[in-house]
Amino acid sequence: MELREVVFKPSVFRDEGKLDIHYVPPRLPHREDQLRQLAALFSSVLTSPGSRMCRALLVGGTGTGKTAVALKLGEVMAEEARKRRINLRYVYVNSRVLKDGREVLNAVLTALVPSFPRRGLGYVDLLKALWQCLEQGDLQLVVTLDEAHYLLARQAKEVIYDLLRIHEQFRGLKRVHVALISRSEGFLQALDKATQSTLKASVVRFPKYGAGQLYDIVKARVEEAFHEGAVGDEVVRMVADLASPWGDARYALELLWRAGKYADFEGVDQVSLEHVRKAKADTHPEVRRESLYALTLHQRLLLLAIARFFKRVEKAYASLSELRREYELACEEYGVEAKERLDEDVEALHGQGLVGLLDAPAYMVERAVEELLATGRLRWPP
Repeated sequence: MELREVVFKPSVFRDEGKLDIHYVPPRLPHREDQLRQLAALFSSVLTSPGSRMCRALLVGGTGTGKTAVALKLGEVMAEEARKRRINLRYVYVNSRVLKDGREVLNAVLTALVPSFPRRGLGYVDLLKALWQCLEQGDLQLVVTLDEAHYLLARQAKEVIYDLLRIHEQFRGLKRVHVALISRSEGFLQALDKATQSTLKASVVRFPKYGAGQLYDIVKARVEEAFHEGAVGDEVVRMVADLASPWGDARYALELLWRAGKYADFEGVDQVSLEHVRKAKADTHPEVRRESLYALTLHQRLLLLAIARFFKRVEKAYASLSELRREYELACEEYGVEAKERLDEDVEALHGQGLVGLLDAPAYMVERAVEELLATGRLRWPP
């Protein structure tokens, strides 16, 4: 079959992008209360700009709607600011892919000023440049730091403190407003007492979704992403039921997407229960596309080594010395010079829950990483 035939053949999908983790749907089923709570916490940015510094901590497990609600807040606030003629910018930053506070500030500044030089300035200079940018443009900035717990693992928590108190340092209007996203409230304990106090009164909690709630979410997304009639109610219910032990909407949507890919691969116009079963057999809530894409080359090679070790050896844990030999073999296989020290890479994988593989099958992680190393992306079906 020629490539053109593969690319342009009929598909069950109307718009695959509607299943992407960064897509924000028009409506967020079962997260209306959290959105209202968050909007209330940031309301003064629109009603009396510069009078009060607004902040919030969004807490909940993976796939519980934290990111979607934060992005929806940005949409709503940006639209309302235009109506009120307020110079407001909303910036979303994923801390997982940034190694320190300097990179966080650089990401914020680049979002505000695309031509801003990415190199050459230190942390303090970047903080000054951010403030000058806001002052000169008379801007109100709402910044979301997603997966903020990674900043703690990388000794970069000073950027949280500085963004929350930047107006005190530069003695100006309260122009920076911060939403932090983390998986648990334990995140607070690693911060200084003053920052803890600032955030404790502004926690928005995201409980796990129930099976019925996941059904509503999947049903709504099917209507956006698939052609009419391509996904029946039984498929929707099965996807929701499979994801319900984790209460994870991302996992449900991943299953749905992969099931749709199996239907396309077979050249049929409907997603079947068997396609969902195949998707379930080849995915796992702990093995996610976005987690693997965010890894550096050596982190991918180290993860491959970990997967191969646990696939070969019946052990619950592995020492760094045991993994090093496996890692060196992986580097040799892919023509990459092995690093002398792996401490930071191990810490990065541990922070993402990838060391020890949790309850994810080692063969599944091995196959996913091999695929990513070979092609630069995850294909489906395998």
